[in-house]
Amino acid sequence: MRETKFRGQIAGLPSHLKPRWAYGYLFGIGDHVFIVPDDAWLQEDEYKSEGLFGFIEVIPETVGEYIGREDKNGKEIYEGYIVLTNEFGWKAEVVFHNGMFMCENKGFSAGCEWDKFEIIGNKWDNPGLLEAGK
Repeated sequence: MRETKFRGQIAGLPSHLKPRWAYGYLFGIGDHVFIVPDDAWLQEDEYKSEGLFGFIEVIPETVGEYIGREDKNGKEIYEGYIVLTNEFGWKAEVVFHNGMFMCENKGFSAGCEWDKFEIIGNKWDNPGLLEAGK
């Protein structure tokens, strides 16, 4: 059974700062979405200013689920990541479609050999990456 966890871009950061990501368990209260890191209860000081102890508010549109697999470099793969495939250098976004995680670009979706691919970015931090090159 795969581990169920998520990641999301931290909400409310000043615009001059580089976006930061939180990883852990997903939790919602009303219209607000939070990530609770695995180790939140051990890092009290870091999260006190977030309002809810251990809960980090994230931008809902940026939330992606861990697919339960790693790329060829051992990095965890999440929805919304952009991967470089082993098939002719094809770049694709990781999506959940028809009950499974797939690679998708320009309307074409395919199953993937995840351990042969490499994460090269994500659709939020690198919005033009799929259009660049192949």
